[in-house]
Amino acid sequence: MTNLLMKFRLKALMTQSELAEKSGISRRTITSIERGTDPSNLVKYKLANFFGVEPEDIFPEEKESEKK
Repeated sequence: MTNLLMKFRLKALMTQSELAEKSGISRRTITSIERGTDPSNLVKYKLANFFGVEPEDIFPEEKESEKK
């Protein structure tokens, strides 16, 4: 799964550990997502809420899937 989590994290000038601490999502999960693992919808919504965007902005495949 392609996602833009690393792009959002780096734009915010945060390490994985900082994002984990501030978002309430474990660093292991963040690392896993950045490596391509598809997270649960809850995690997607938590990350989107943290960055102030829609889940589809971080995980664009969902937007593509809805079109099909």
